[in-house]
Amino acid sequence: MIRSSKYGGMKRIPNKPGDNLAKLRKRAGLTLKDLAQRVGTNYQTIQKLEQSERGMTADWIFKLSHALNCAPGEILLGDERNGLVKAPLVSWVQAGRLTEVEDPYEIGTGEQFVYVNHHRDSVISLTVQGDSMNRVAPAGSQIVVDYDDKVLVDGGYYVIKMADEATFKKYRASPDRFEPESLSPHDTIFPTAPVVVVGRVVQVSRKL
Repeated sequence: MIRSSKYGGMKRIPNKPGDNLAKLRKRAGLTLKDLAQRVGTNYQTIQKLEQSERGMTADWIFKLSHALNCAPGEILLGDERNGLVKAPLVSWVQAGRLTEVEDPYEIGTGEQFVYVNHHRDSVISLTVQGDSMNRVAPAGSQIVVDYDDKVLVDGGYYVIKMADEATFKKYRASPDRFEPESLSPHDTIFPTAPVVVVGRVVQVSRKL
């Protein structure tokens, strides 16, 4: 919704959560009854939530976001969610020695998602194994990789593949190398073969 300001310009008024809920439900191809069944209520309750001028409780927001497979922020803020996108958790990456892989980085639908504040949705999430990057991403962490950002920048973090082997490292230039960031000793990789850049690591998340 857009409203004129007293200065003659245009002021954007954020959508109400009820409006956002209705849009998300329709985007998912669900009727009021369909969504009600998913969250264990009746369609009149969903209808009231969509029509309400007031906010929703946190409990309702999380129930509905789970049923709609969306971020809670999409119900709260709609299109004003500051770039919040879903990164499907597709596989793992070894933060240590190069590890043989078939190809765990194919883009597809993940069963789990990590939500990331990023300016585009070309992202996947990988679970870290190994300890060569434990200063920034301990084993069990999830790293978010932008697979459209493949240009190596000095000091950036990347997932790379060499001869069908993959790893996660920090790139340094002059000479080209991929360095560990670990509390224990690990070797720096000086590439002797072509490197395939899977993407740049843009976020690290972990449970405490």
